[in-house]
Amino acid sequence: MPQRQFRSDDTDKWKDGYGKGTDGIKTVTSAEGLPAANAGCAGTAGSFSLTIDVASSFANGQLVMIHQSRGDAQGAGNWELNKIISGGGTTSLTMAYPLMNTYQDSGISGGGESQIVEMRQYSAFTITGAAAKLFTVTGWNGNRGGILAIFCNGETKITNGGSIGDAGTQEGFRGPPGRGQGEGTGGGFGAPNEAANGNGGGGTFGDWGTGAGGGNGTAGANGTQVIEGGPLCIGGLAKGNAALTAMVLGGAGGCGTGDTGGGYGGGIVLIISKKITVDPSAAGFFLQGGNGTGSVAQHGGGGAGAGGSILLKGQEITLGNNLVKAQGGSGGAGGNGGTGRIHVDYSKSISGTTTPTLNSTLDKSLADPAGGSFFFNLV
Repeated sequence: MPQRQFRSDDTDKWKDGYGKGTDGIKTVTSAEGLPAANAGCAGTAGSFSLTIDVASSFANGQLVMIHQSRGDAQGAGNWELNKIISGGGTTSLTMAYPLMNTYQDSGISGGGESQIVEMRQYSAFTITGAAAKLFTVTGWNGNRGGILAIFCNGETKITNGGSIGDAGTQEGFRGPPGRGQGEGTGGGFGAPNEAANGNGGGGTFGDWGTGAGGGNGTAGANGTQVIEGGPLCIGGLAKGNAALTAMVLGGAGGCGTGDTGGGYGGGIVLIISKKITVDPSAAGFFLQGGNGTGSVAQHGGGGAGAGGSILLKGQEITLGNNLVKAQGGSGGAGGNGGTGRIHVDYSKSISGTTTPTLNSTLDKSLADPAGGSFFFNLV
């Protein structure tokens, strides 16, 4: 798969390193969403042009992440780094580098949904204090959202009770409030189908039973019970890959009958920072799936959402003892959500434990924040 993801095996090398630090020092001390531009988008592989769905606050010179968020046929999970060189403030952006993938955007009710997310360029980034909880720009709304992505050419640190997300907030694919499938890479929520919806769990319709869990790093569990002979709801499929060169939002759980809702999936976090520290005093780093609701006594419980995707890139990365979590939710009467994915690319050191266990790669290209400078290669 062609890539521009700040990896040594990229097809096209990322030349902007950890960013220039133009957004300065950022300290989060309360619950807030990351201040960044975000829009639906579409463009063709090899082109320098990207069309966005609303004239927004994107500006020339910004570094961005482009992500195919939904649509199995459109390559859900494909993503790249890029930079805007002209068209800021309009719906037609010109990028510094040719698009590595084709991105499709069908509108909120369609299958293929892509988005562009501004990646702020900090010189230092700290989340500190018991009230400090950092979330994405917005939760996934069927067209965009659910992604938190930053550059930092200094240290990114979570400390003193601070957190990214919390155990009760899910910002990925949406669980339906009534009968039908959970939202997933295959499409929106609510279709009357017990089959998996890409990584969304199947949901009951017409016959009584329990909804299935959403998938991500592992498949969601099937529904646990069928009542009055209806078909079994099938768990959402595993999507993305261990290295997160393809990464997806956590799949939502499907509904049980009796209008019992499915749990939402976890979102996506991408942090590219020279140093990343999750201090032992931090509350944690949560991209967990939501629980299903209801019980068999209520004519079938909903399935749970899957954990999200966490990708960290840097030189020195310290994650603490089980403070970084992306597990699936509990289905109760319905199917459990699949686990999320956690991957780290590093050039010097990595320590800590996570749930699920992280996948990691030693990558010396991350020791070069200027994308090829001889002097930075001496780091």
